Amino acid sequence: MIDRAGVNLAPRVLSGAWLGPKLGRHVLHGGLSVLGLGLVGMWWTVGHFGMGLSGWDLAPSTLVAGVGTGLIFAPLFDLILADLDDSEVGTGSGVLNALQQFGGAIGVAVLGTIFFQLVPEDGWVESTQTVIWVSLGCYAVSFLTVFLLPMRAREESFH
Repeated sequence: MIDRAGVNLAPRVLSGAWLGPKLGRHVLHGGLSVLGLGLVGMWWTVGHFGMGLSGWDLAPSTLVAGVGTGLIFAPLFDLILADLDDSEVGTGSGVLNALQQFGGAIGVAVLGTIFFQLVPEDGWVESTQTVIWVSLGCYAVSFLTVFLLPMRAREESFH
C-alpha cells in the first residue's frame, strides 16, 4: 500500500500508532488478545519441545506476541493521558514513564522469583509453563483494566 507521495504505508497500517486514533482503546484489547495468543503458543511450544527447544521453535509464537505488544504500546500513552488538561500532560507523562519502568522491573523480579522457586522441584519445562500462565493472568487483568481508560486518545494540540 503506497500513498500519493510514494511512501509505503504497510508498516503504519499494521502498527498500533496508526490504529490507536482510529480504534481507540479497542486496539489495546486487540493487542492484549494477540499477545495472549502468542503466550499460549509459547506455552504449547515449551511443552511440546521440552528441553530440546530452540530459538527457532519459539520464533512463531514470539512473533505473534511481538505484534500484540506493538499494538499495545504504540497508543498506550495517548490513551492513558487522554483526560488530562494540556497543562498536566508533561507531568502525567513523566509519572507514567516512571511507573512503567518500575512496573516492568517488578514484573521481571516477580516472574523470575516464581520461576527460580519452582525450577528445582518442577524442572525447567513446568516452571516455564507456570510463569507463562502467571503472565497470561496479568494480561487478563490488564485487559479488564483497559475498560477504565478513555475511549479515545487525546487530540494533538500544538501551541
